[in-house]
Amino acid sequence: MNPKKIKIILFFLLTCTLIFFFHRGIFPGFVFKNNKSSDFNLFQTTIQLIQKDYVDEPDPQKAMEGAYQGLVDSLDVLSSYLSQASLQRLSLLKSDPIFDSGLIVYKRYGSFPLVIGIKDDSPAMEAGLKTGDLLTSINGQPTVRWSMTETNLALKDKKAQSVELDVLRQNTKLKFNLTLKRRENPPLKLSPLNKKTNNLQILHFYSPVSQIFEQEILPGLSHSTKPLVIDLRNCSEGENSEAIKILDNFIQVNQVGFFQKKNQPFQYVSCPSPVKIPDIPLIIWTNQATIGPAELLAASLQKYRNALVVGTKTPGLVGQQRLFPFDDGTALLLTTAVFQFSKEEKFWLTGLHPTIELDPQERTPQDYIQATLRLINQNNDNPGP
Repeated sequence: MNPKKIKIILFFLLTCTLIFFFHRGIFPGFVFKNNKSSDFNLFQTTIQLIQKDYVDEPDPQKAMEGAYQGLVDSLDVLSSYLSQASLQRLSLLKSDPIFDSGLIVYKRYGSFPLVIGIKDDSPAMEAGLKTGDLLTSINGQPTVRWSMTETNLALKDKKAQSVELDVLRQNTKLKFNLTLKRRENPPLKLSPLNKKTNNLQILHFYSPVSQIFEQEILPGLSHSTKPLVIDLRNCSEGENSEAIKILDNFIQVNQVGFFQKKNQPFQYVSCPSPVKIPDIPLIIWTNQATIGPAELLAASLQKYRNALVVGTKTPGLVGQQRLFPFDDGTALLLTTAVFQFSKEEKFWLTGLHPTIELDPQERTPQDYIQATLRLINQNNDNPGP
């Protein structure tokens, strides 16, 4: 049998296997809901047309990788099919040193990555990138087929590498060349906002951020009577467990909420320890790049400590991801659980709604400060019971 026929047979067998998996619901999170199987028939017809009429011989490996990528990336923005290179990069970028562009992007399936946040004093800020920019390519590679995870991985490295960006700003094409800068440590900063208010900035929730909080930040807050601003703008990374440990210093609640997995008991979030930070006014700053663990902390403080929120609605991406490695060195990164406060109070893709929502043109640091001072003054004029 000649190589061409072998490749065609292999492609057909792989396609049939994939269709069988779809139909039986073997892929996590995928359910075939159409009893008439019209989608199944459409998919089967498409494959037959490709085999019969496509001008070139299809590459089975490339076709299967594209099928996996399209299926997984379309589930939600955090799920991703990872190539060998992306998986290796993901493993490397879990520990310091990490060199970062300062860009935070949101990426839907089939669209360009959208810049939703730019970290202070970062290469991206110094180069003049703006929120709302679209990244059409990174280092010459088109981004439209990438997942949000793949895009974020491409914007970081273990060394101070250069990153070339093609950007679409409204109708204007721009080019930028960034030299990555080492991620700042420590991840927490406590400083005075003014003489009467403290400001706690949290940059990420990677371990050991909760330990640093308890050792270096908590002593300065445990006896304070000043209002506290918690700045979670551009805080888009980290571990839910680290956010929960910090939350445990602010509230004492047995069942804060739970993570819901498919066909499994709820995994409850608990903060059982006595409150260590007094009942002072809390104001939280958010923007579109307040994501994941930062949302969990902010929403829980809003619900259980009556914290006031200044900024923007958040995307509602508090979930748990699990990595499923394959023998060929690729992997699936799937969302396997999502957070909610109760059965009726869902948070996934709903997000946090601010007390004062700032207009897009009014989101400078000074705008946040002025809105915060208004809230504090209102609270002083109308104290609770």
